[in-house]
Order: sequence, then C-alpha cells, then structure tokens
Amino acid sequence: MIFITCEDYIYHTIFFEEELNLSFLSVAKKRITWLLNLIHCAMQVDHILFVDDDEATLFYHQMMAEESGVTNHIITARNGDQGMLRIKELITHHHNENTLVFMDINMPAINGWDVIESLEKMNKEVFKNIHIYMTSAADHPRDIERINQHLIIKGFVSKPITAEKIITLTQ
Repeated sequence: MIFITCEDYIYHTIFFEEELNLSFLSVAKKRITWLLNLIHCAMQVDHILFVDDDEATLFYHQMMAEESGVTNHIITARNGDQGMLRIKELITHHHNENTLVFMDINMPAINGWDVIESLEKMNKEVFKNIHIYMTSAADHPRDIERINQHLIIKGFVSKPITAEKIITLTQ
C-alpha cells in the first residue's frame, strides 16, 4: 500500500498536467482530494460487520470497507443467525468499541428484521456504540417506515455500499 500526502499528490498531478496536458487528470485530482478530505474527517471505527446472504456482495462490501480506511477489522456473516451471533460477540467482548453493522433486510430463513426484533429484547444501553444500518438493493417505502420504528437502527443504506458511503457514516 502506498501512502501519499495531499501536498505530494497535488504537486505530482500539477507536474503531470503541465507535462502531458491531460484534462482527465484534473478530474482524478479533484476526486482523490475529495476522498482524502473525507478520510481525514472520518472517525475511526473499531469494527465493521456486514450481514448478507450473497457472497459476491459480501466480498465487494469488504473491499469497499478496506478502501474506506476507517477500520482494520472487518467481519462478515452469511446469514441472519451468524449476524446475530457476531453482534452478540461484539456486545460481549467489545462493548466499548465503535462498530458499524450493515444488515441486509432480505435474507432466507432469518432475515434482517428477525435479527433486529431478537436484538431489541436486549438492554438498549448495550447498543450505544453499535450503529446498525439496514441495507437493501431496493428502498421500499415500507422498509423505511419500519426502520423508524426500531430504536437500535440508525438508518438505511442502499446497496451497493461504497467506500464513500462508509466514510460519510463515520463523520
């Protein structure tokens, strides 16, 4: 992995723009500068947990979490049962650490709503550092309404989850 400072990046970009006179570098420079600013402003989280039944989606979201740079500890769960188990482990062993949870709504057997309803039986205080976001590729109005009825859910994030979305949630 290569780390560069904003100053190094801007200097090299300006040098290459003058040397090669390529306008697309200007667009790339603006995008990378924007991402660096977002990362700089983002808080670090101790854990990110993705709960989804689709392996390709889990792989992509894990890559996006790595790209975001907000944590070094990314956890995945392939169904609602595993997701519930991982959340309970985080509550038990890492209750003072900030955790982002991305919970897929539509999963076979135990879906995201089932997990939430089971977790809500626990003391609400244990969720002070666990930020749960429901996810789906489709943003149905009934799901958005339902999210507002659950105190332990912080919000909704549409799929795919990008590095920018993760960074924005940590600001």
